[in-house]
Amino acid sequence: MLNNTPRLVQAVYMVSQHGLSISDIAETYQISKQALYRAVRAHNTSHAQQLNKLHKQREKLLQQLACLEANIEQLKKGC
Repeated sequence: MLNNTPRLVQAVYMVSQHGLSISDIAETYQISKQALYRAVRAHNTSHAQQLNKLHKQREKLLQQLACLEANIEQLKKGC
């Protein structure tokens, strides 16, 4: 099985980070195009999921900040 072999990891890196074509890299690393395509998709999906999680965290933090700022304003008015 090819999962996480050094060649596959390096090939995914070359496609993802350097924007090289799956066809060329698959031929260079002697990996099937389909296996490399699936690995690249899995790699990109995990990044997309992380990005979504970070966006949700950001939104929650912005809501908390707005709430804190409103509380500060209320305290200033009370003094």
